[in-house]
Amino acid sequence: MLLHNLRKVLAGHRGLRSYRPQRDYLKLISAGSRDAVADKFGLPLDGAWLWRWKDRIDRRFMEMFQTLPPMPLPPLPVRVAAGVSDQIAGGKPMCGGCGAKVGQADLRAALAGLPAPRRADVLSGPGDDAAVLAHGGLRQVITTDHIRAFTEDPWLLARITAHHAMGDIWAMGARPQAALAQVILPRMSPALQARTLAEIMAAASEAFGASGADIVGGHTSLGQS
Repeated sequence: MLLHNLRKVLAGHRGLRSYRPQRDYLKLISAGSRDAVADKFGLPLDGAWLWRWKDRIDRRFMEMFQTLPPMPLPPLPVRVAAGVSDQIAGGKPMCGGCGAKVGQADLRAALAGLPAPRRADVLSGPGDDAAVLAHGGLRQVITTDHIRAFTEDPWLLARITAHHAMGDIWAMGARPQAALAQVILPRMSPALQARTLAEIMAAASEAFGASGADIVGGHTSLGQS
């Protein structure tokens, strides 16, 4: 009933179902010290035997969450790119963060054809954790980063992403100064966009602020969830 009505409201449809609660039901409550009380049709009961009954009910319910059946993998399309079957063999889930990066050997091969920096104020080339730029007698470290969403909690993912990005700065021996946020939201209503983005930016601002960095701008877009 509740699920039906929530789906109708979120989809902007009518046809809500009225809820008619039952006039009476069994109320079984633990009273501590292996004792319990119960009530139905105005008849109160108590005793240790009620606690044992409730304990069996509770344990049987919790056992339902102990041995969950494995979720089957969706079938592959008839036509797939070479190597896809090998990559997903065994049902290994996709990694997130550093574990989702392209392998070091493949990355080096892809970057091998890039020319070395030609500008004198560019002090690092492709392949470093971050770029190092010279400004007179000062050095500035710049990096870009992103994470594939591996949790549906936008606040938690934003906080993890902020620390993940600052890790490249720390790895170069520098301190975070300013941050630009690049956010891709799944397709959703304007109201949900505003709420989700506000939650993301609040978490990111808290994480960057704790390390002495300010969020100074960024870019947002909508993409596939």
